[in-house]
Amino acid sequence: MDTKPGELVQSRFLCKVPGVFLDTKPGLIGEPAIEVPPVFTSYLRLSPYQLHVPQVYEVLDAKTVMLDEAAVVVMANGEVQVLPALKEVWPQASALRQLSWLWQIASLWQPLSIEGTAASLLQNQLLRAEGGIVRLLELVPPQERHPR
Repeated sequence: MDTKPGELVQSRFLCKVPGVFLDTKPGLIGEPAIEVPPVFTSYLRLSPYQLHVPQVYEVLDAKTVMLDEAAVVVMANGEVQVLPALKEVWPQASALRQLSWLWQIASLWQPLSIEGTAASLLQNQLLRAEGGIVRLLELVPPQERHPR
């Protein structure tokens, strides 16, 4: 979705920075739930890992969903910032924190692999750090598996 900061999507979602939206009517119940497009069902099946994996907040159409609990932070002044990339904070972190991050990534490998989204853990721009917690901005969609 190519939306510029300040634009409103569906008279409800305000673009803060490209790819990050604020629900201006959070108490409003959306349209009756439609089926979540198959490309996004991995988010639902990975809900037990919501500390690390964002969750589906709203389905806009077959190609677009709004995610909740993504790796962003809202500052006191209302400014939205993406959490720092893991590779940016790695050099300053203690060995124990680095080990903890590696353990979290390893623990996520199997469930994400089952969903076909393990490639998300190999994308530097998607791995973010919130203190000692590894967070993903989004999941790499599962690739269609073709028989050989």
